[in-house]
Amino acid sequence: MPETVTFEDKVIDPTTLLGVPVVALTIEIRNRNKDLQETLVFPAGISEIIGAGPDYSYKVTDFDISDQTKYPGTFICAKWFATTAAGVVRPWTQVIGISGAASPTVPDNRTPYIDITEADEFFQTRLDYVDWDRFDAITQLRALVSASDCLDGERYKGIKIRFFETDTTRQWPRTMPFEEAMASFFLGIDRIPTRIRWATAVQALYLLKAIERGHDWEARRDMQLKGLTGVTRGDNSEQWNLEFATRRSICEEAYELLHPFLAQGIDSANAY
Repeated sequence: MPETVTFEDKVIDPTTLLGVPVVALTIEIRNRNKDLQETLVFPAGISEIIGAGPDYSYKVTDFDISDQTKYPGTFICAKWFATTAAGVVRPWTQVIGISGAASPTVPDNRTPYIDITEADEFFQTRLDYVDWDRFDAITQLRALVSASDCLDGERYKGIKIRFFETDTTRQWPRTMPFEEAMASFFLGIDRIPTRIRWATAVQALYLLKAIERGHDWEARRDMQLKGLTGVTRGDNSEQWNLEFATRRSICEEAYELLHPFLAQGIDSANAY
């Protein structure tokens, strides 16, 4: 295991995709169990500003992780709290791999609709919080990305905002039809409705629990889409009534959260 780790991140202006300078910055360092171990307050510990403009990022160099009691496992979590001249930016969590099982690199066009920090806050008040919290942060991140991919398979009202017109992966942010003329004013995470973010968290936990239980939902769904109504494996058999089956891959709770935003028919002029 390495003795130190170096990482960096930035506060992105959604209109330019460039990092902006901050007036205050705090980073909470947590271990794989999400236990707070150290707090870095700019400039102490945040050793380097990358770029003098127009693109800014902030870098932590050679952070000491040699104490394996404090930092067991294969990753740490850095929770960033940044304040820009324009106001406070919502906190976000960065997962940093510290050994062979490194954190996955998530491309911009597959960023999940909700991050680990907000998903934690969402589950805090739910009975299934214990189920969510027992998964490590890297697994949670992968689940949130996969859940967002699932949500992108649905057909929604409105259109993707022009800023994202070359990105065919994520369906949100979008404009509703009456907002289309003002689309340029609605960039950024605030244009992703709360119910979409909640549905992502719900779907992520659904995927995690399905894998953990060994339920091969995807294989069943593939067979059902091909028109098969049953399967036999040894002494076990299943029969399916496909009369009212749906083609969606998301769970019922997530679907109910999405329902207000879904296009009601494939002939919707503003849905694609």
